[in-house]
Amino acid sequence: MLVDYAISWARSNTSLEWIDLHVLLANKTAIHLYQRAGFVRIGEMADMFKLDGFFLTDITMTKRLYRPPTE
Repeated sequence: MLVDYAISWARSNTSLEWIDLHVLLANKTAIHLYQRAGFVRIGEMADMFKLDGFFLTDITMTKRLYRPPTE
């Protein structure tokens, strides 16, 4: 519900055209949630973070907020 609310809020702000976010590759549940909400993966930065001796990959995702007009 929070993701849906954020998307709705962003769409109501006419100056925003898309939403970008970052998520760790290891967080498969979050990635799946964002994909279901219409986000697509556009980038990856391997070994972006190191936590407890493990390197973590950062994923960038985006969602366009506008739709082309239909006739």
